[in-house]
Amino acid sequence: MSWLNIALLLFCGSYTCLSATNQPSVISNIAPILVETKGLLQRINYDAEKKDLKLLFRSGEEYIYREVPKEIFEELRKARTPGSYYNHNIRGRFRSDKS
Repeated sequence: MSWLNIALLLFCGSYTCLSATNQPSVISNIAPILVETKGLLQRINYDAEKKDLKLLFRSGEEYIYREVPKEIFEELRKARTPGSYYNHNIRGRFRSDKS
């Protein structure tokens, strides 16, 4: 995490990290963190109120997974390989809509 991202996080409480570095980001009402720079997922967004997990894939497709417990989101964002975590713990287990 760059010093600029840390400053934005401290000042604003959040940041988006899809600038010139093209690194994926996590956007939520929970402090955001970076996820894998290469792999299946590009961006993760979680709405704790609705329990909606919105995933943007490197392919450009975006899906919203409904009724996802906060614990699943936390595990996904902490996973060493978020794409693998997604395939084993989210894919096919929650109702989803393509956005």
